[in-house]
Amino acid sequence: MKRITQAVMAALVILGVTLARGDDLEQVKARMKARRPALIALLAQAKAGENNQGYLAARGALTDAEQKLLKDENAERRQVYEAIAARTQAPVQQVGAQRAEAIARRVKAGVWLQDGAGKWYRKP
Repeated sequence: MKRITQAVMAALVILGVTLARGDDLEQVKARMKARRPALIALLAQAKAGENNQGYLAARGALTDAEQKLLKDENAERRQVYEAIAARTQAPVQQVGAQRAEAIARRVKAGVWLQDGAGKWYRKP
């Protein structure tokens, strides 16, 4: 009986963590969506680019606020990639690289991108 109780308690803890994590990811996604217009402006001004790992990289001088914007975005992208990796059993780096490919297809012409070899170019 004690083992069953412990198993049930462990399952509830795991379920609680999973549900809390889901709520956290929804909040992360909302913050990322709110941040999107400012990021699009940085990309359009060529102050930032999308690297080949699915993260933003500075491409020019940034204000403190712009640096914080990139730092916050990259930290939350990492959270999303980790959640996807856990769900799909894929390495986080693979998730990020696949996301980088999707981003490269979606961004507008003129945005700085990094190819698989690490070379920067502007999207034609």
